[in-house]
Amino acid sequence: MPSVNVRDVAHLGREKLSQDSRVRKRALAHILELVHRGEHNRVIPYLIGRMVEEPAVAGIHLWQVDACLFGTSRYRALQTIREARTITGDAMGTPDGYVTLAWALASQRDSQRMVAWLWCMLVREKRAALVLPDGFPYQQLYTVKE
Repeated sequence: MPSVNVRDVAHLGREKLSQDSRVRKRALAHILELVHRGEHNRVIPYLIGRMVEEPAVAGIHLWQVDACLFGTSRYRALQTIREARTITGDAMGTPDGYVTLAWALASQRDSQRMVAWLWCMLVREKRAALVLPDGFPYQQLYTVKE
C-alpha cells in the first residue's frame, strides 16, 4: 500500500476550500449583476440551478444573498433569518450567521426554511403582504400589532 504524505493531503484540502470559495464568490458576483439589471426574480432560480452544477454554491450564507439582493446589513439580514427560523420552529444549533442555502434546502420538508426566509425578506422589503379577504372568519388570528 502506498504511503500517504500528510502535507499533500493538507494541500489538497486547502486547494479544494479555495476553489469552493472562488465558486461562491463568482455566484455572488452574478447575483449582484442580476440585481443591477433589475432581475431580482432570477436570483433564486439561478442559485438553485448553480447548486446542481456546482455543489459549493450550496455553502453560500443566506445573509450574503440578502445583502446582495437588497443591500441589507449583516445585522438586519440575521434578524430576518432569525424571524424565519422562529416561523418554522427551527431549533438547530447552527448560528444564524452560518446558515446556508444547503441548510434552507436540506430536504423537501426543510424547504419550508427557504420559503419562510424568502417570505420574511419580501415582507421586510414591502414587496409582499398578507391580504385577507373581507369577512375572513379568522382575521383576528392574522392581525399584527405594531
